[in-house]
Amino acid sequence: AVGATQDNGTILYSGGFAWNQGRLGDSGKAFYETFNPQTIYASGHYFDLFRSDDGGNTWPLLAQSIDSTDRVQFYAPFLPVPDQPGTLLFGTQRVWWSGDQGNHWAALSGDLTGGGFATISALGIAPSSPQVFYAGTSDSRVLVSGDGGRSWSPAAPLPNRFTTSIAIHPL
Repeated sequence: AVGATQDNGTILYSGGFAWNQGRLGDSGKAFYETFNPQTIYASGHYFDLFRSDDGGNTWPLLAQSIDSTDRVQFYAPFLPVPDQPGTLLFGTQRVWWSGDQGNHWAALSGDLTGGGFATISALGIAPSSPQVFYAGTSDSRVLVSGDGGRSWSPAAPLPNRFTTSIAIHPL
């Protein structure tokens, strides 16, 4: 198991009575590569994304090609695309996509927020169709793409709320 902890880094569990320290510092999200348990991803704060290819012993920094002038949450949304090894999504005010384990990134969208200080605060992927992406924002928007991020449409409007997570029904 792998866990993300604020201020205490990415932690690893392999049985027994203790968790082992992986990456130090803030950790907002952690997950394994779908088909390779030696590859672990973790996010730090803002644009800091990491990948360990050795089961958590080393953690090189990724995300060098994400635009660092984008607006981003302290713990930005970061997740794998199911059944597509090495394919990742990351949220700023735009949705970013990587198909090579985070080595290179491309913007899938323009600004999906209403501007100002707003950011994408949640991402989701439909379990029944990995080409259906959802993005929730800090300024009450939820958008959906049915074509892997090439086009985005507003979902039903929300009251004035900060979107913290998106869960898609599995069917």
